[in-house]
Amino acid sequence: MTANVHALQRSARGVGRCGAILAAGSALLHAAGLSQGCAPTPLTVLMNLMILACLACAWHLWTRPTPRAWAVTGVMSAVMVIVHTVLMRGSMHHGSMMLGPATFGAVLEIALSIAVIQHEAGVRRRAGRISIPAAAPSALP
Repeated sequence: MTANVHALQRSARGVGRCGAILAAGSALLHAAGLSQGCAPTPLTVLMNLMILACLACAWHLWTRPTPRAWAVTGVMSAVMVIVHTVLMRGSMHHGSMMLGPATFGAVLEIALSIAVIQHEAGVRRRAGRISIPAAAPSALP
């Protein structure tokens, strides 16, 4: 392998680990929210599932940050932003909403996921491995 390939692999691992740290941080924030001693409710079940999902994304991004791992992380983060927006709607004051740390982390994960997936698609396209018709963006591997 050339030096450029090694540098790209190190860079991908580094970006993947940044994403993994964000995902693990989201899991910790959800765990902190559960530690306030609330009784089991559908919301606590949902929070436990989100903790597990965050940890699964963190694991995959840390060990092998593939485009698929990034896509799953981005989708999970988008779901979390939607859920947080719905849950925080009751706490809006004068039409403005403050994003909590978990929501902010999820927005960062979405942006990072989009950037990595676009970069990977561009690298593959330039390398001639795939050709994506303009009308079919779902043809990504």
